[in-house]
Amino acid sequence: MSIHTDIKQKITDAAKRRDALELNVFRGLSAAFTNELVAKKKSTNDKLLDDDALAVIRRQVKQRKDSIEQFEKGGRKDLADTERAELAILEKILNA
Repeated sequence: MSIHTDIKQKITDAAKRRDALELNVFRGLSAAFTNELVAKKKSTNDKLLDDDALAVIRRQVKQRKDSIEQFEKGGRKDLADTERAELAILEKILNA
């Protein structure tokens, strides 16, 4: 199963479990995948190749790390903690 298809399935699974954090991360990834398809001038009904999907996930990881740094500088530990939890989910996908 491709990463893109797997993420779509994980959205459904997280919704059934009512896991708001995972649902948020997976929906964000799905949106990022769609944006990548549009940027590549492909149909939004297409699926990203695994290499492209991994590149998108790596960008999401980098964004989370940057956000954590900025939130900590701004004294927003609560937001930094949320970003850390999302980062852990993204890293688990990368390491799978």
